[in-house]
Amino acid sequence: SKLVPYEPEEERKIIVIFHGLTGGSDKNYIRYLVNEAQAFGYRCVVFHNRGVNQTKLLTPQPYDGSKLDDVEEAVNYIRNKFPNAPIYGAVSYTHLTLPTIYSVQ
Repeated sequence: SKLVPYEPEEERKIIVIFHGLTGGSDKNYIRYLVNEAQAFGYRCVVFHNRGVNQTKLLTPQPYDGSKLDDVEEAVNYIRNKFPNAPIYGAVSYTHLTLPTIYSVQ
């Protein structure tokens, strides 16, 4: 059989999922949320904070909940790649501050 590259629909809705402070993209609640969102037709992006959940920190800037640079860069990348797709966000309760601040700006 021949492999066919996956080409997502350009207008398919996207959900950006933010994990909690002690979580990460590998946590069960994140995987559950991804599965549920996909079942409802969303394309999922899990935003993983710098150095959280024992990931290696590759920059001199550690995670800072008050800084929005990383979130803004990720959302802008998604917007540029899929300009016709609506973008939504989902957060865990303990990590509500960052996306709330971003959505207001």
